[in-house]
Amino acid sequence: MGVTPQPVIDEVMANELTDGCDEEENDGTSGDETTSVGEGNETTDAGDGNGTTDAGGGNVTTDGNQSKMQWKERHRNTLKTSMEEVYEVDHGSGEPLLPETVVAGYDNDLGCILRDTVSINEMNMRDPIKNHLVTLLITKLHKRFKFLEPYNDEEDLTSNLVNTHALGKFSPDLSSWKSRLRKMASEGVDFFKVHKAFPQITEEEWRIFKDTCAQAETKDTWQWGLDMRAKNIGCHNLGSQGYFHMRPKWTKEDSLIKHVVKTNPWDEYEDQREHEFIRSRYHVDHKTGDLVMCENIEDVMKEMKTVKSQSSSSQGSAPWDTPFNRALNKVLGKPLDKRPKHGRVIAAGNGARWDHYYQEGKDQRKERKRLAQASTVEEIDKIVDEKTRFLIQDELTSQFQAILPTMVQSMKNWYDGGQQGSCPIPNFGMSNSNNEAPLNSPTMVTPPNIDAPGREDSLAGTTPSSTHSIISGMPDGG
Repeated sequence: MGVTPQPVIDEVMANELTDGCDEEENDGTSGDETTSVGEGNETTDAGDGNGTTDAGGGNVTTDGNQSKMQWKERHRNTLKTSMEEVYEVDHGSGEPLLPETVVAGYDNDLGCILRDTVSINEMNMRDPIKNHLVTLLITKLHKRFKFLEPYNDEEDLTSNLVNTHALGKFSPDLSSWKSRLRKMASEGVDFFKVHKAFPQITEEEWRIFKDTCAQAETKDTWQWGLDMRAKNIGCHNLGSQGYFHMRPKWTKEDSLIKHVVKTNPWDEYEDQREHEFIRSRYHVDHKTGDLVMCENIEDVMKEMKTVKSQSSSSQGSAPWDTPFNRALNKVLGKPLDKRPKHGRVIAAGNGARWDHYYQEGKDQRKERKRLAQASTVEEIDKIVDEKTRFLIQDELTSQFQAILPTMVQSMKNWYDGGQQGSCPIPNFGMSNSNNEAPLNSPTMVTPPNIDAPGREDSLAGTTPSSTHSIISGMPDGG
């Protein structure tokens, strides 16, 4: 991609830096420069690097004329005690839409509810035996927010989208909380600083947490998580807020970038999920001004174009058999028509309902299952036919190997006896004279005299026209 002018990048970067930061009043003397905020540290992009601090004002001066405001350490998130009303909820995901003041801090409030309720040593929070914990979390959610019908039922944990969306957020929040604490434990942070950041944690809980982190089983679980994360397609730039909160920011950034590069690489994808999936895997490099794509995204874009060019197979009979899902399956090495995991809708955000995006009527579902069943029966028939053929071959081979020594010995005796009469051969025919069990070994017989008029007129030494076989027949002497 081309290089984006630095003023555009400065504005984009300024938008990113101000997201989530506490605003503070300035003295009005600062210029247009931006200040990056970290963990209580500050950096400036103006001046010669020799910054001084005013004795009384607390402003960092860079060149004697311009000053930078002193950023304070970000305060800890706390849960408000007042109840706020939610006017509108997304019918597909359960995410609040209005008012904007609630939407802006909704995810943070969910995290506060979790940290005030759940211990850092909690494992498998969604286990059925811990329903009381889930119920307590949802109860606190409805005490904090007032939802309109039908989302105000706090006891419905299956069909109420607000509740299912919140439960889908609580688990990642707990995992993120543990990751931050795990990092603090690896850096040797003492309990005083940990308790200052998270007053909910007791000294005993912190000790247990550190002991758990040192266990080999826990480290294996972390490694498994890293291996699973490596299978993801690219690394998105959604942060902790997801698609819903990034859309307004993307709209502003795209308009700035489009003034320079004319077209954005994700504009050609009209489908919302395709568009946002590609968009979330691009970011602006603030140093070079380039648009940088994440790993494997180019492969996904190529596969989507390939699948769409094949118009006859771009859309399957199932609602999830789309070019987008086919492209993802191709990159991941899965069958193209493999069904996505139920409950997980890629590029729709956390808490999205699977049935909302993959709608399927009753008749469509019946037809799909019928075709799948017919295909399965056909495959089973092929497997059975193939196995039956091999079984018959094995049976014939074993029978022939069983009669071979007897046949060789009979022919040897016939040859040693002066080759009197016809050469004895084994009878492979089926006898319909009785239903006796098959013989243990075949009987060598002499071919009948073709000149004999019939069974009654057979000459001595000849064989009756109906004889026992190696499979069924009269026993010897019968």
